[in-house]
Amino acid sequence: MSRKSVRAPIKKLEKRSNHERRRCLPELIQKRNQAVLDHLGLAHLAASREAAKGTEEKDDLIQEASLGLIKAMEKFDASLGFQVSSYGMARAKGQILHFRRDRCQIIRVPWRLRDLYVRGMRLQQKQLQKQLSQFTQKQLAEKLKVSEARWQKAIEYQWQTRIVSLDQINNSRGEDGDPANLPLLDQLKSPGQNEPDQQCIWLKNAIRSLNRDQQRWLYAHYINGLSIRQLARQEKIHQAVLQRGLKVALEQLQLWAKKSPEVIISQSSLTQQQRPWQLMLQNLSAIH
Repeated sequence: MSRKSVRAPIKKLEKRSNHERRRCLPELIQKRNQAVLDHLGLAHLAASREAAKGTEEKDDLIQEASLGLIKAMEKFDASLGFQVSSYGMARAKGQILHFRRDRCQIIRVPWRLRDLYVRGMRLQQKQLQKQLSQFTQKQLAEKLKVSEARWQKAIEYQWQTRIVSLDQINNSRGEDGDPANLPLLDQLKSPGQNEPDQQCIWLKNAIRSLNRDQQRWLYAHYINGLSIRQLARQEKIHQAVLQRGLKVALEQLQLWAKKSPEVIISQSSLTQQQRPWQLMLQNLSAIH
């Protein structure tokens, strides 16, 4: 390591110390700030050690460790016989651990529920080490002196914090006994997948009751994303005719939905009567 690389942090620290001395602060605050600057290396050391144990940014860990160091300098009592470095290091590391527990998780769990779950698992582990039967959920709640509902809530929160990559291969065996060997993402089912969507069924049957041209236009424009100009060029009709035809079709669907939203339209419900939008479409086509 060159001398320049060593002198640079020292000069920066001296600059910050001189800046703190010039600030108009109470004497106790100045002494605390100077003590923090004198032992700022402890914060960097704690952050470096903890950076390898998680995915957080090192700058965030340094900031949290510095905050813990400030609290250590405020409460340090030399009369107890401890070294300031030992106490400061413990507080810096503790602040990082609190940061990970309370604010670093994607799904934040109240620390009381997290601690409750840990105490419950310790009781269960001691029970197993004694080669006794496991506690039931009700027995664990009684041992922890909480309600069964709160214990269940702690279990639920802890379960929700478990993050699994959707790209992970599921090696579990299927119904035929063969390994699935598929990513979890490919095995996800959408909520209510087994239940038919009544609104979707209604809309599909309602569109089938429209003219074939109207059906084709609706699917091309609203489903496939073709613009009015592209669709008109593809159908070889004027844009105004296409826009009016789509508007009339949508108005007809809205009218059916208002009259009978709970009834699924059948194909035979409109085969015997003339549809009013058909006459309008014929008139528009005649005009152009």
